[in-house]
Amino acid sequence: MEFGKMLIDLAKEIGKDELKTLKALCGVYYLIPKGDLEDMKAYEVFKRLEANGRISSDNTELLKQLLKEINRVDLLKRLVMSF
Repeated sequence: MEFGKMLIDLAKEIGKDELKTLKALCGVYYLIPKGDLEDMKAYEVFKRLEANGRISSDNTELLKQLLKEINRVDLLKRLVMSF
């Protein structure tokens, strides 16, 4: 599966509370400025991480860690199987 499509699929599965936690983690770890995170949807968070060189099809460790920290092991497994 193409990486961009995978990000879309993952983002669709992330609920409101999980998105809130994901944004908080990105702010705490200084991955994305907190002010930028406010109105972002999950896909936008993933795309920003990709644009900043934090995640890619060859570098999924951060994405795996974030999915684990928002307690979405099911999505983590899907990612691992694809990449």
